[in-house]
Amino acid sequence: MPRLVLSLALGSLALGCADDPDACAGSDEPVVELGVDESGPFVPLVDGATVSIADAPQGGFGVPVRARTRGLVAGNTSSAEILLDLRLDAAAAGHFEIPAFPLLCEGAAQGGTLGTVVVPLDPDTWVTAADLEPLAGRTAELAVEVIDDDDRSAVARANVVLQLPE
Repeated sequence: MPRLVLSLALGSLALGCADDPDACAGSDEPVVELGVDESGPFVPLVDGATVSIADAPQGGFGVPVRARTRGLVAGNTSSAEILLDLRLDAAAAGHFEIPAFPLLCEGAAQGGTLGTVVVPLDPDTWVTAADLEPLAGRTAELAVEVIDDDDRSAVARANVVLQLPE
């Protein structure tokens, strides 16, 4: 777990703070949006998209995604609890929790950002790359829940098609 938190925190440090201190204030209708794991502008992750399984920074395997928020308190001193879940055929297939992760504000137009997070596969079930082979082409539900410092929460879900690592 320490490598996951460290790698995500280092990626987030480059984002800086917003010019408008109210740009990422909390609201009554918070949302989290999932995006594809690529650099550059945020690209939403749509249902049915094909995503690659990757090595997870904390060990094991998972699906990397980007996440951004609106209506959750974000800023230089803000943090969030992050709950990551992966389901296959409606059954739990991976879970990970990250407490007190930096939730930075990119500005009024962009909202808050977590950078890249990895939705895990259960490391006791999928131990080696060979164990992943039956997952090729299967649909999985990814869920990311973010709970801000004021206990506001939002969940984003996406049904994706899994692709084996290259």
